[in-house]
Amino acid sequence: MNPLADHSRALLAVDFENIYYYFRKHMRDKTECLTASIESLRSLRDHLRQELKQDPVVLFAYADFDRLADYEDNVQTQLYLLGYETRNVLGTDHKNAADMQLCIDLMAILYTRRDVDSFVIVAGDRDYIPVVRHLSTQGRHIIVASFKEAMSGDLIEVLTEERFLELNQLHDTDRWALKDRQEIEREDALRSVEKHKEAAERVARMQPLPVEPPKEFSVVRTSKDPVVLEALSVMLKDFGDKPEVWVTPFLHKLRTDMSQLAEYERKNLINDMTMIGAVKVEKRHGFKNGEPVEYSVMLVNWDHPQIREMNGAEF
Repeated sequence: MNPLADHSRALLAVDFENIYYYFRKHMRDKTECLTASIESLRSLRDHLRQELKQDPVVLFAYADFDRLADYEDNVQTQLYLLGYETRNVLGTDHKNAADMQLCIDLMAILYTRRDVDSFVIVAGDRDYIPVVRHLSTQGRHIIVASFKEAMSGDLIEVLTEERFLELNQLHDTDRWALKDRQEIEREDALRSVEKHKEAAERVARMQPLPVEPPKEFSVVRTSKDPVVLEALSVMLKDFGDKPEVWVTPFLHKLRTDMSQLAEYERKNLINDMTMIGAVKVEKRHGFKNGEPVEYSVMLVNWDHPQIREMNGAEF
């Protein structure tokens, strides 16, 4: 008797770089990153079969394996032995192309394999929102598995929590020498300092136009919230040469640079920046296609101490 006879058939599609680089960031012993990644996928496969009664019959793993070869020499072999068909995709320093190829394969399986009724995606980017919504309209069961801190807040909101699997809860993380939260935060803080320096250098090179500071900023306070500080850094790095920052392009940039947040959280950052007196939001009137329109801009308080610090100004 087939022990999987009562199981539904599933597609398991893995953005392997999403997993591997998570462990590269969090593990002290970098030589164990591939082992930890493979163990996570094995635990996920077993959890699907034993707990959720889903049998993965199609397994794809996506990565720029040529780039991963700089760290590991048998990635594709390990995945093959685990049952995966590997898909080599080209990447850049900032993003890999796995999401596009993965979505293409999801659509191909959706319309050619009627026997596959569950789709398990191991990834966390907000780019997967359209395909998740489409699979839902087709009546397919969807699960997204990832690490919570690497997961897009917008994707979780569309997906809902009950269809999200936290990979770290599926296996014994104590066996890996993972960095604690404080250690990660210290490293992130150091990277943030470097970003601030880069922002200051870029602003200095661009020589922004002098702007008369507005008179009605909120009472100036400093913030210790790293998310607010990161938003200020993004503003200076990408809009520091502008006399005023248009809100819509700023939010669009935050969707890329701070994708771990949900949309409402990114919008709330503007309120947080206003409350500490770092910016002031004003309305502007203009025309688009001959029609009058109203839009919002942020005026930067260049005298705010944290703006001055990020901007490399002398006190």
